[in-house]
Formats: sequence, C-alpha cells, structure tokens
Amino acid sequence: MKKHAENPLFLFVSGLILTAVVYFVSIFMGHHWQLNSSIVEDSVLNHGTMLILSILLILAFKKQVKYRIAMPKLDQILKPILFGILCAVVINMVMNIISVIVTGSVQTHPLMKNTTFLKNFLSVFILASIGEEFLFRGFFQNYLKPLGAWGFKVFKRRISLPVLISALTFSAAHLVLLASGVGTMFIIRILVFTFVLGLIAGYYQEKHDNHIFAILVHMAGNLMGLVSVIMMTMSFTAQNKPDGETFELTKQGAHYVFTASINGTADATILVESGIPALLADSAYVFNSGFFSDLTLTPTGGKEKINLGGRVYKITHKANGTVRIGNSTSFNGDIFVLSNYDYGNYEMAVPVMYLHNDLDKGSRIVNLDLGNQRMQMLSKSSLRAKKASYSTSTMNTDTYMGMFAIETSATLDDGIKPRTLSGNFLIDFGNPELLFLIEQTKEVQQFLADNADLELHEAVAPNGQIVGQYIITEQSQLGGITFPDAVVVITKNLPLITTPGNIGLKFFEKNNAVFDFDKSLVYIK
Repeated sequence: MKKHAENPLFLFVSGLILTAVVYFVSIFMGHHWQLNSSIVEDSVLNHGTMLILSILLILAFKKQVKYRIAMPKLDQILKPILFGILCAVVINMVMNIISVIVTGSVQTHPLMKNTTFLKNFLSVFILASIGEEFLFRGFFQNYLKPLGAWGFKVFKRRISLPVLISALTFSAAHLVLLASGVGTMFIIRILVFTFVLGLIAGYYQEKHDNHIFAILVHMAGNLMGLVSVIMMTMSFTAQNKPDGETFELTKQGAHYVFTASINGTADATILVESGIPALLADSAYVFNSGFFSDLTLTPTGGKEKINLGGRVYKITHKANGTVRIGNSTSFNGDIFVLSNYDYGNYEMAVPVMYLHNDLDKGSRIVNLDLGNQRMQMLSKSSLRAKKASYSTSTMNTDTYMGMFAIETSATLDDGIKPRTLSGNFLIDFGNPELLFLIEQTKEVQQFLADNADLELHEAVAPNGQIVGQYIITEQSQLGGITFPDAVVVITKNLPLITTPGNIGLKFFEKNNAVFDFDKSLVYIK
C-alpha cells in the first residue's frame, strides 16, 4: 500500500485495468449467454458476473481496499436517497425535453424495449445497482483511497480525486451502449446522469466510509430514472401523432400518378401536381362516377378556361370543399371540372399543397420521395425527428395564383462559362424537366440579353411547330445542387406565370424533399 501511495500513477492505472477487465468480462458474459427468463432480463448475467468478480477483487486486495459495508441509521440515509432521486428526475426530464426539441423524440433505453416493468425493476433497480456499485465504488474508489488528499469543492462539498475518477469511469463505461445503436442525445443523457449519480454515490460512501450509501443512492437514482423515462416516453407518445398514409407513385410518361379511392367510393388515377391552383377533374369521369355528389358543382357556362403547359381546357363546373383521398388524407380547396381532361390516362390532378393529414389535425406536411416512387403525409412530430439531417429553405407565395416558390439561383454551364440567373422559382411537379425558364419575364429577358453567345436550340413539337427553346449544359446548379448534362427549357407557353423559372421533377428525382406547407418550409436531402 505504501508503494502505491508513493506512486499515484501506478495506483490509478492498475486500478483502472482491474476494473476494466472485470467490466468487459461481464459484458462478454451478458452478450454471449441468454437466460430466456420471463422474470429477469438477460442482463442479469452481465451484472451478476460483475458482482461476483468485484467481490473477488475486493477480497483479493482487502489490505489495499479496506472495504466496509454496514446498515446505516435511518436518519443518515434520507438525504443521500433524496439526492439520488433528484439527480434522476431533474437530469432525465431536462435531457428528455432537450431531446424532444432537438430530435423530436425520446429514445428508450435498449433494456426497456420489449420487456416489462417487473423485469426492469429486478434487473436495473436491484442487480445493476448492486453489481455496478461493487465494482466502481466498492472496489475502484476504495482502491484509490490513497489519492484522497487531492480534491476540490462543489457547493461547499469536498469531492476527492477517487470520487471524481470513479464517477468519470462509471459514466464512460456506459459508452458501450453505442454498440446497441442508440442516438447521440440518448448517450449524452446517460453520460450526464451516470456521472452526476456517481459523484453523489461516491461522496456519501466516502463521507460515511460505508459502501451501503453508494448502493442506496444508485438504487434511488435508477428507480426514479426508470420511472421518469417511462413517464416522459408515455407523455411524448400520447402527443406523438402518427404519420398519414403513403401513396405509391407510378411514372406515367414524364409525370407521376397514384391510385386512391375518392370519398370512399371508386378509385381514381391522380396526377401529382403543385403548379395548379385547384383540384382538377375530368368532367365525364366526375359525372359518371358520382364522386362529388355531396358538393355543389356550379356551372361556368363554358366561358372560363385554364392553361396547363400550353394546353387550354374549358372549365365546365367549379366547387369549393373537401374531398377525401384514400383513407386519412383530405384535399381542401377549389375544384375545377375540365372538359376532356386527359381522361383515360388519369382522372384527376391534385395540388399537393392542399393535402391534409387527417391523423395529425389536418397538417400539410408532404414527403415526396421520387427516388423510391412514393409520397407520404408526415406528422409534425415525425418532421421534427427528420429535419435535422435536411437542409432548409423558405417557400413563398409571391407568385401567380399564390403557388409555392423558392428564392434561389440557377447556374448554367454550357462548357464556355457558367451563367447565373437568380430569382423566385416556382415549384412545379407538372414540369418534367429540371428547369423551365419563363421567356416573357424580365429576369429571363435580361439573362438572355446578357448571354447573347449562349447557344439556343429549337424545341419542335411532333406536328413540326416550334414550341420553345432549350439550352444543353455540361452541368447546372440549382439551389446549390449540381446536375450534370442537364437540359434547361425556355418556354413561352405559360403566359401568366410571373416567376423567371419553374423547378421541375428532375430536381426532386435526385433529392428527397419534405414540404411543410403550413410553415412554408421545404427540407431537402
């Protein structure tokens, strides 16, 4: 012992090695053997082995460790137990709230999954508390007693070096949970909790020279930690609204469609759109199917028309109301019934910004995953969990008929030099290309004048009519994302559009996009 006291480094390193050997042997036992018991968790093998080996260590080094355990007086244990409870409640609740704010969820401890409270009580509250305390305070902290001359004060309480080292080691040991796939916020919560709990347990053990105080503090902390996590998880789950339904998309020509029931009756093939002001439906299909029998369809007299990508359709009837699409999604807004609207290919077109998730108080959050050909209605809580890994842009409706757009820039490199056009770009799922430039806008006119050397190619329709122009680029950048060998179309077939460009499907085929139309935000990944 004298040799150890004269060599603090040897004392620390030898104690740490012995503690680590017991700890990892115990982990090995817990991972490679299973009890398959209905009463206790398999982790009892881990902590049971830890307890047995720790006791053997204490006995083997009894001259150095000077271990002491005895039943305390009742009035002596109330304060340590109270601090153990406060540590668990305060730290777990604060860290859980931060976790909800940052990630949108509270992650459950791996031991709490697919288990019961009784099994956790026996495994975590009793055996884990005792096994870990025998190793980290019963053996390791007592082994380091000769280093007790060093320390510092916190809130007028002296924390010795052995107490600090054992608490840090105890906390660091929980990094093994990373192997179970836990998240960053979960591991931070556990590290903070176990470090503070270790300081309290070690302080009271040293103060009374009695290991029972450390065990009681640990038990109190584990019990209240278990209860607080269960309560927070239940509270969050109660508020956590489920995602809405997922629609499987099919590429039809250059566009995307999905099939869903309308108002609980027959199915319709529906075009995914964003550059239209209303739900569009073919007149023959509407009146043959009776989809909108509960809506008041007002005739227009055939005098109103709508231009869709250069094709003009007569609006025969109008309505405003709610249409149920699928099981838990609703469209709410204007409805235009069109004459001869692509009947046979699809019966309807829906602007996704007016879709509501009926399972989430009508939220308008749409996950468009064209790479996997699906569209899903997300809940607000699910968005909170996802958005941290996405880049965020603000949308606006300073556009023709209030359609959603993004302020950004497009850089076109035709092999001669990069050329940049900045402005407000409409989000247009009806555009099959990467980008349409709107010829009549002043921004595009100025862009073409400033880049007179840009080679423009004529876009010719099957009937031989010139319908626009296009630019072949070696690469284009749109919203900071690069697209090699992109074709950018210049069109004059959208005369009412006031924005310089329309961002099309090829942008979203490369990127997963989540649209929060309630908050006018789009998340791109």
